[in-house]
Amino acid sequence: MSRRALTRVPAWAVDVEVDPMVGGGVHFIDSRFCEGMTDGMKPAIVVAARDEATARAVDVQLRQRYSIDYRIRSVVDDAFEAERGSEDAALVMVDALWEDASEVLSWIREKQPSTRRLAIAPWGMPVASKRLQALLHAGLAEYFVIVPQVLPDEQFHRTISEFLEEWSRTNSATFEVVRMIDGGSAKGHRLRDLMQRNNVTHGAYSPFSTLGREILDEHGLSADQLPALVLFDGRVLVDPSEQELADAITGQSADAPSDVDLVIVGAGPAGLAAAVYAASEGLGVAVLEREAIGGQAGTTSLIRNYLGFNRGITGQELASRAFRQAWSFGANVRFMREATALRRVPGWFVVSVSDGTEIRGRAVILAQGVTYRRVGAPALEELVGAGVYYGAAVTEAPTTRGKEVFVVGGGNSAGQAAVHLSGFAARVTVLVRGDSLAESMSDYLVNEMKVIPNISIEFGCQIVDGGGSSRLEWLEIEDRASGSTRRVDAAAVFILIGAVSATDWLPDEIATDRWGFILTGRKAEESPLWTLDRVPYSFETSVPGVFAVGDVRQGSVKRVASAAGEGSVAIQSCHAFLSQHPDAAAAAGVSGQ
Repeated sequence: MSRRALTRVPAWAVDVEVDPMVGGGVHFIDSRFCEGMTDGMKPAIVVAARDEATARAVDVQLRQRYSIDYRIRSVVDDAFEAERGSEDAALVMVDALWEDASEVLSWIREKQPSTRRLAIAPWGMPVASKRLQALLHAGLAEYFVIVPQVLPDEQFHRTISEFLEEWSRTNSATFEVVRMIDGGSAKGHRLRDLMQRNNVTHGAYSPFSTLGREILDEHGLSADQLPALVLFDGRVLVDPSEQELADAITGQSADAPSDVDLVIVGAGPAGLAAAVYAASEGLGVAVLEREAIGGQAGTTSLIRNYLGFNRGITGQELASRAFRQAWSFGANVRFMREATALRRVPGWFVVSVSDGTEIRGRAVILAQGVTYRRVGAPALEELVGAGVYYGAAVTEAPTTRGKEVFVVGGGNSAGQAAVHLSGFAARVTVLVRGDSLAESMSDYLVNEMKVIPNISIEFGCQIVDGGGSSRLEWLEIEDRASGSTRRVDAAAVFILIGAVSATDWLPDEIATDRWGFILTGRKAEESPLWTLDRVPYSFETSVPGVFAVGDVRQGSVKRVASAAGEGSVAIQSCHAFLSQHPDAAAAAGVSGQ
């Protein structure tokens, strides 16, 4: 394929037609498969192969299963020379043995960021394995499928359907649980981010848009009552608190159990894993979550190295699955409820909750995780939610289309955010304080960022200031070696610069290091606060019966898999405490307040 061809769109984008039903946008039409269609234009699934046999084997499977809802297009080799178009396909499948596969996938990733990308390979061909690994390692193909061997090939269809489901979440009409009208306020960003992270389907509309005005008029609202949220059942929330929104969506009520076997503080990977194992083994479980399920991991656009998910999984999807799993075993999860104090009464630990209630548990697991470290520049703090974001790359990525954005941080979260944003923003610049990513970021992410053309990395620098009239417009960046500064235009900055513990609410009897991370196990035993003759159980703090897992624990690995592992192992320790020391909570540990 010539370099000139890379500036053109593939062959499936030849025939275009304006659909007046969707506002005059350009949509691809293949008259062979859309004849008589009156319900809008079907999205395309495209197969690009090096030979007719491969194209035919895949095409047959796709037509039998998906042709009612999708247009199936198969092209071979030089058919990619085509005229310019503008519409993304839902899914493109490219033959890994085709010599132009990497160039085509690179073009699609850059020009059609919403299109999902699969590589196709035959069984048992060594050269195919090497090319597949190269495509996957560079992030050009998101995953792969083997050329179907039987009809129907259900393993093949499982992969296809999963990718189509992911595409449809953001590219096709979905049922909106909430419609929010907002003029771009920081409060509106916060509410949208919470809904996104909690997997609540929603739409956000400007009060100046036609639909936004219609919704306001329908419910008798004015533009000074924003943000306004209309739920699917007609309820209206005007400028709600985060807790009010959570209660309206989840139906939380005052009759939730107040006495349980185990109170878990935090619904990140560690807390959810603990909830699954505890509830599945018959313990009564209550989980308090101050923000959204998944914690920081829930904001991750794609986790590719989590065991068992060989093509990766978004942090949001992983958290959503874990929550449903814990719920199915009977765990009670209370959203937007923050633990504010911990004390004891005879036989119980009592956790005070931000909504004014209390919950008692015979044991407690602290899994509240950490928060992102703040930059510290007052001007930037005033623009949080208006171009300045701590995390939130998944939520705000669509708003960065065609803009210049920055990511601050050198860990996996920063790398995943940069890769995700590169599909929307014109340019993504990653700012790293250190001089290397080797020790802080997984190798696969480093390599993927290197081959994405609109990502650049700057080492040895930090943000010291920024500003704008109503939202972020510029940043001031300091070179740490020389101390010199420069000002750059910036539409958004996503800050992911390390962790700050959230343990100020805990009593003094729980030992922490000087940074506030909780001591457990042998380190807790070495603390003068440990008073029992026995050795602490795994993940037990200096207070018998109170355990700590995940990022809030000193010495944790800061990885999703290790956090989930700690949460599951801690349940064994809880069982040991509850069975062998049923009165320990009343005998020692947390003083009354």
